[in-house]
Amino acid sequence: MINYKQLREAITDVLATAPRPVNGEAAINLLLGTAAQESHFGTYIEQIVGPAKGIFQIEPKTAQWIEDSLPADFREWLKGYRDDEPIPWALEYRLDYSIACCRMRYLKVPAPIPADLSGQAAYWKKYYNTIYGKGTVEEYTKNVKRYCVN
Repeated sequence: MINYKQLREAITDVLATAPRPVNGEAAINLLLGTAAQESHFGTYIEQIVGPAKGIFQIEPKTAQWIEDSLPADFREWLKGYRDDEPIPWALEYRLDYSIACCRMRYLKVPAPIPADLSGQAAYWKKYYNTIYGKGTVEEYTKNVKRYCVN
């Protein structure tokens, strides 16, 4: 399991390098919550049954879609963290790439990121896990309270 303070710092540092501001407190907290829910802060870096990889459990096809559909400045920024490594490998083993990719996934959502936990839980469910995912708002909230502690 990844240390909370160290993951917060890594997220903050990676997002600060983006070509345009994407690093507000709500975005940082949403990524922390996503890692708490999706992988229990790095307990799982490969989906047990399925193709998702990394602490944010992003499927390689989703990462490819994200890369292909970003504006040029963000596409180059994201690809720079991958260094021409295959997407599945980078999702699993490049924390910086996974952070950038997760933030870019949320950047595709037109709705602003809520500041509060309950709003972020609903946002994660609607836009990240979707109606097809098995995760719940209640699970997300429970996992944030469990893993996102100083």
